[in-house]
Amino acid sequence: MASNQNNDPNKIKKPNEFWTVASFENLAVCVGIAYIVTSVFVGLFKTPSQMTAFIVSIVVSYARIILTNKLGLKKVILAFFNGFLLYFTLIGATSHFSLVNEKTADQEYRKNKPIAAAFFTPIVQDRNVIKKANESIKKANSFQTENISLNKEIDSLKNSLETRESAVEAYEKSFEDFEATLQSANMPRQTRNLLQRKLIEVRTSVRNIN
Repeated sequence: MASNQNNDPNKIKKPNEFWTVASFENLAVCVGIAYIVTSVFVGLFKTPSQMTAFIVSIVVSYARIILTNKLGLKKVILAFFNGFLLYFTLIGATSHFSLVNEKTADQEYRKNKPIAAAFFTPIVQDRNVIKKANESIKKANSFQTENISLNKEIDSLKNSLETRESAVEAYEKSFEDFEATLQSANMPRQTRNLLQRKLIEVRTSVRNIN
């Protein structure tokens, strides 16, 4: 009965969450293994990232032929050159990490920055990516500076308009007070009319200016 349950074709098999011998048959998996091992060594023992990645790539390449029972002179020679393939593939696979962190682990350690592991740091800097990233940052900073300058100009213009509006209100109040004074002043009618016309002319000219 138990054997029938074990051989049940409908039973869902639990995926293997660890590396197996079959894992070493896949280039992408070997690159992932090399990257994780390199990150741990660089993060914990502060070894140079490029040299560590190269040594680990060679080791993984030889581990592949040992674990898969493919030993032989030809396989040993091929494993050496496949190590170079792993190394360059690893460099290419981690080059885009410059977008996340433009500093390599080596640069971080030279500054005595205590980081536990070297994840999301490129094995080798991609200078083109760094250059493009820096150019984008400079453009963003330039736009921000221009925006700040423009906001200052707008604020200055607002203050100027507010000052002008205050001046206009003051002129209007003065005109109203002067007009009230003319109405109550004891003077000949002809003189009052003449002053009122002059007042209207001045008031109109001030409004046209604003």
